[in-house]
Amino acid sequence: MKKHKYDFIDIRIFVVLIAFGLLYSFLGYRLYDLQVNKKYFSKINISRGKRIVKKDLNPQRGMILDTNGNILALTRKVKSMYCVPGQVENKEETARKLSSITGLEYDHLFSRMTKKSYFSWLKRKLEDEEYQYIEKHKFPGIGFREEYQRFYPKGEVFCHILGFVNIDNKGLEGMERYMEKHLKGIAGTKKCEIDAQGNEILSYTIVENEPFPGDQITLTIDEVIQEIVNEELDKVIEKHNPVGAVAIVMESNTGNILAMCSKPSFAPKSPGKFKPAARRNRAITDMYEPGSVFKIITTAAALNEKVVDINDVFFCEQGAYRIARHTLHDSHPYGDLTVKEIISKSSNIGAAKIADMVEDDIFYKYIRHFGFGSRTGIRLPGEANGLVHSPSKWSRLSKPSLAMGHEILVTTLQMITAVNVIASGGYYLEPGIIKNIKSDEGKVLYKREKREKRILSKQTVFMMREALKEVVSENGTAIRAKLEKYLVAGKTGTAQKLNENGRYSHSKFVGSFVGFVPADDPQITILVVVDEPRKNGYYGGTVAAPAFSVIADKILKYLHVFKDRNIYVEAVKSSKKGS
Repeated sequence: MKKHKYDFIDIRIFVVLIAFGLLYSFLGYRLYDLQVNKKYFSKINISRGKRIVKKDLNPQRGMILDTNGNILALTRKVKSMYCVPGQVENKEETARKLSSITGLEYDHLFSRMTKKSYFSWLKRKLEDEEYQYIEKHKFPGIGFREEYQRFYPKGEVFCHILGFVNIDNKGLEGMERYMEKHLKGIAGTKKCEIDAQGNEILSYTIVENEPFPGDQITLTIDEVIQEIVNEELDKVIEKHNPVGAVAIVMESNTGNILAMCSKPSFAPKSPGKFKPAARRNRAITDMYEPGSVFKIITTAAALNEKVVDINDVFFCEQGAYRIARHTLHDSHPYGDLTVKEIISKSSNIGAAKIADMVEDDIFYKYIRHFGFGSRTGIRLPGEANGLVHSPSKWSRLSKPSLAMGHEILVTTLQMITAVNVIASGGYYLEPGIIKNIKSDEGKVLYKREKREKRILSKQTVFMMREALKEVVSENGTAIRAKLEKYLVAGKTGTAQKLNENGRYSHSKFVGSFVGFVPADDPQITILVVVDEPRKNGYYGGTVAAPAFSVIADKILKYLHVFKDRNIYVEAVKSSKKGS
């Protein structure tokens, strides 16, 4: 049979079809390999030196404002400087010039430029002047990245309240630390391609998740009042050279903290340059024996339990009173004193006798109700509990010691909150420092509400106010706290500090004064504590009362509080006595 001439052609077509089939099968496998296993892209990334990278997008940290909306802490964009060591030309000369511009050590810069690495930070968060100069001179191998930096417009004035953040904007102290969860925001993510110098190629950048800014926190603190207190405490430091000083201003009817100032202070921009003692918020961390200020608590408890009356008379033993094997002394030899006079003249013996009228468990209950021995719950880190022993641990001397503010440790915040019970009309008001929290979109996440608990009756409050007004008079221990246009109610305190051997020092004291104004319609309560004054006196009436007077007068004028009408009534009474 003769072969057809097309048979050979059919064989070739068959072979070509098989070849194409194999080719398409190979291409199909490669597409699967590329799309599913992604080996191809991995090889490209390796060949490019892993130039496709995934990065976090840092969120903008939330602002902190004062009660009137003034900015106390904010975040802005700044430049940070880095180098690609392999591309830096004339490393010695570059390091020397950058050292003169930035203030960094030459050796530090040179070592960074000679590292065997692709990328090395030189200085994070440059000053504007530094960036402008360096960018203008175009140093080869030197680049910049944009970062966020925290700024505190008022510097040291709010340092202990606000605290500070680290180089990566994480809160380390103060409000920055306590409210980190709200302030930090939520980071976003992006994929980007970078060039040989580490700079992003914008056309190859894909944002996967946008960053979400932090929440905005508004404090109860008033910027003007804080500055008034800060300025006056600086004068106290200069005049009396104490180890430290603290002052708190509270709104009497709400418990809102209007100012909280502690000395020594620090610069929140560079906290590492200051000693740890300067970074401590003494208003909430430091515990001390309050001394005679505590007689307010002792007397209020006895009056409220109706075991004494404000006009009851106690014999004060002419200044020396034997209890167990200890002799209790007064600063002056007093005989008969009313309860009001015991407060105004600050008689230790009288206070001990008043406390003796109250049962141990009842006295302890009042101490606890006034907030001692427990944190106040202020939204700041590091708050101390204080120290209060239960009656089961008391000795024969414990009760008389407690009566005059010894054998108990308190914080400044606890003490002002307790005394404010008298100013508020008998209510314990939980102190607060955060007014509200809002999201970046304006949604209210938290709003402060007054939390109160009645501790004293109206009658007790009235009697205590009358007694405390007498303290700030010619007959009392705090004449220097007196104001020209307002009646002041308050109490001095002078407590010996304990030495390392556990005995009371005869040269180290804590002087304090706490008071509220106007006395019959309290608007503000103020406590000034001076720790270990080393010159120009140490009594509370000498080192703390004058500062209270200046602070109170300026704040009342700032708040436009009307002149106290009762001041004129007192003036008329005095003139009649004189005639």
